[in-house]
Amino acid sequence: AIRNSWFVRECHLQQLEQQSLPLESYNMSRGDQRERDRAKKQAKLAKQSGGSQREGRPADRNAEDKLKLEAKVAAKREKLAKDEQQQSNTKAPVVRKKKDVKNASLDMLLDAGLTKGKKK
Repeated sequence: AIRNSWFVRECHLQQLEQQSLPLESYNMSRGDQRERDRAKKQAKLAKQSGGSQREGRPADRNAEDKLKLEAKVAAKREKLAKDEQQQSNTKAPVVRKKKDVKNASLDMLLDAGLTKGKKK
């Protein structure tokens, strides 16, 4: 049965060539379906796998990644050291100690917010 289907297909293709019809217009019922399905599946798998694979050997890629990471860590340390130095250069606000109010007289408490020497 397989040999006969192949023979029928070949005969039909020869007839199409004799009629000068383009072979692309001829659709086989099962002939190239397997190849089309295989190509479709390979395209789908290529799309799922990410498509953009990194080139080069894995050992080389790992060495490059290590160098990039070390440079990034060194830059971060420099930035932290610079920020720390800037913070040490700036003066912190002076916190004033509160005066002992327990022994203060009533006049001192009343005059606490007033400015001296200005009269209206």
